[in-house]
Formats: sequence, structure tokens, C-alpha cells
Amino acid sequence: MKREELLAALREAAPNVNWGADAPENTLSSLDTLMIVSQLYSRFGVAVPPEELRSANFRSADAILSLCENLEKERN
Repeated sequence: MKREELLAALREAAPNVNWGADAPENTLSSLDTLMIVSQLYSRFGVAVPPEELRSANFRSADAILSLCENLEKERN
């Protein structure tokens, strides 16, 4: 998964959030998090287990990308 692809998915899932590189850490609503997790699965096949649903994993696009990369490594 490329960062640009992830950003497109994040903007679609949570359009009210600033996903730019200069954005402060995001505070997501539970609905934003649900939409992001759903988008990660439907677009990239990445299933986020409940134990990974921590705010630190969703604070920025880079944190989400890191989470996805780690989950993909575990899957393979």
C-alpha cells in the first residue's frame, strides 16, 4: 500500500479530518474510526483486530500506514 493510496482512502472515509503532513495529531470520533477501519478492509484487505483499536494507531496518516504495514507483515 502506498501512502497516496492510503490518503485517498482516509479522505473518503473521514473527509472532515485534516490528513495533511502538517496536520496536528487528529482526534477522531468513533464513527471516523469505524469508517477508516472499514475502508482499510474493503480497499486493502487489512483487518484491524480489536486490540489495535488504540488512539495512537490512528493519530495520523503515518501512524495508520505503520499499523497497516505491521498487520500485513503479521499476515504474511
